[in-house]
Amino acid sequence: MILTFRYRIKDATTAKRLRAHARAVNCVWNYCGEIQEAARRQEKRWPSAFDLIKLTTGCSALLGLHSDTVQAVCKQFAANRNAARRRPHWRGKKSLGWIPFAPARAVKLDGDAVIYLKRRYRLWRSRPSTARSRPDALRKTRVGAGISACKPRLLRARPTEPVKLALISA
Repeated sequence: MILTFRYRIKDATTAKRLRAHARAVNCVWNYCGEIQEAARRQEKRWPSAFDLIKLTTGCSALLGLHSDTVQAVCKQFAANRNAARRRPHWRGKKSLGWIPFAPARAVKLDGDAVIYLKRRYRLWRSRPSTARSRPDALRKTRVGAGISACKPRLLRARPTEPVKLALISA
């Protein structure tokens, strides 16, 4: 069972930085879409998530993203494409911000803050979560100005298993 909690980001000035990351994620998404279109035009097989990851290797430094973020975007693109059986829509300026990452390496949950690319994003911790939980993604909500809320998901496991947290910024 997955429990989801919403947390707001305290610092309003981080919205500009998070928006820049979200635009870079949209560039990766649209690049995957271009590769998909090129494969369709040449009547080749659809590139898998592994193929997309290989094609985007090295672009994380140019875009200012973590490599796990780029890989998560490629995996999500392939999953959405396979589910819809067609290329997902382009992501533009009006798309909501979304910054995915692999919980183990790209981001850390440190008390009342999330650390992503050596930057601290402080949270309003309205309800406690376990210390062993890990974030999953940052997302923008439709309500409110800028990137204002974080949404961690808490995977509730058996009592003997560790609890895992996935953070989604809204």
